Amino acid sequence: MKKYFLRMPKWMLALVIGLGLLTSALQAQVPIYRLTLKDSSTVDVFANPRVGPHQYFYLPTKLRLATQSNGDPQFSFLAYSPDDNEEVSGAIMHLLVLWGLSFEEEQQATVNLRSRYDSLGVVSGAAMVEPDSGKAYGIWAKGDGRLADLLNKSLTNAGSVPNSPGAKWAASFRFADAEAREMQKAMVQPSNFKQVNLSFYFQVQGLGKYELCRNFSQLIPAKK
Repeated sequence: MKKYFLRMPKWMLALVIGLGLLTSALQAQVPIYRLTLKDSSTVDVFANPRVGPHQYFYLPTKLRLATQSNGDPQFSFLAYSPDDNEEVSGAIMHLLVLWGLSFEEEQQATVNLRSRYDSLGVVSGAAMVEPDSGKAYGIWAKGDGRLADLLNKSLTNAGSVPNSPGAKWAASFRFADAEAREMQKAMVQPSNFKQVNLSFYFQVQGLGKYELCRNFSQLIPAKK
């Protein structure tokens, strides 16, 4: 079978490349406004004129532990041993996290937006995002990386990074022997994880790459 190839004229190729560069430049120039909520946390928003005038959408924010209907965090850490009198020989950890604003927080963001940047602006929900195809999540350390390395090594299962507010990301870890005892000791104080971070990596429609990060010490509930 004879194959035919279309050769693009140089002027057309230059036009396509130019349009691509223009699109990238426009995305880079999209203004992002940082708003403050009542709890002193911040959220970044940007306008999407394709949707309508004064319509703003927030970037992924407020990465946190999911909670049950009674308010208890969806987190568990269980250390075990073959016998009650023997030292810990293993441990398992499960957690569920999510991101996004509540309806009330979206209203707070709109009030802040109108008072500071756009008197007619409205925060109309979350931006359209997709997990980055190259790397969707990461557990990393700033400083001492021992616990981050241990978490990465012991990660046995992780779900898909959620692309919408309220959807949950599940992760499971299994520790053995000395590493289980090390993790059990670290769990006594969440602040022991202050060098460890959890990041989600997104592609934001109309904007580009975006990273949502939370310190791991804020994802471990304090013991009651």
